[in-house]
Amino acid sequence: MTEQSLEEAIVGELLLLMRQHRRASRRQHQELGISGRQSAALRYLAQTGPHTVSEISRYLYISDPSTSELLDHMQKKGYTKRERCADDNRKVYVSATELGLETALKTEPGIVGRLREGLPELSREELEQINRVLQKLGNMAGLHDRD
Repeated sequence: MTEQSLEEAIVGELLLLMRQHRRASRRQHQELGISGRQSAALRYLAQTGPHTVSEISRYLYISDPSTSELLDHMQKKGYTKRERCADDNRKVYVSATELGLETALKTEPGIVGRLREGLPELSREELEQINRVLQKLGNMAGLHDRD
């Protein structure tokens, strides 16, 4: 394999991952009426119980305001509910409703979910190597620029 074809194979794999992610999310939205991100949040809440907006934000890798907006939509659709903490009234926990739990069972993990499931099976060395390479790719793409 030539250097150029190896480079093209890497770009091709990245494009394939992105296309498959979009397709799966679109298909799920058509079938269940929820986005991939909503589905990921529902599965997270169904598997691990109630969480704060900040905890859900960290899990989804999005900002708190974006998460709050996402959860507002989900609450309007009846998938989630918010409850104040009995011990600390400033804290609000989000949990899945019965409809949310039922919907979570109907969804399949997308590419990100499958990566979350599979990555722990790799060795520490493999994970560090993948992380280094992905950081380099992110730098090449300008994702880590601080303007």
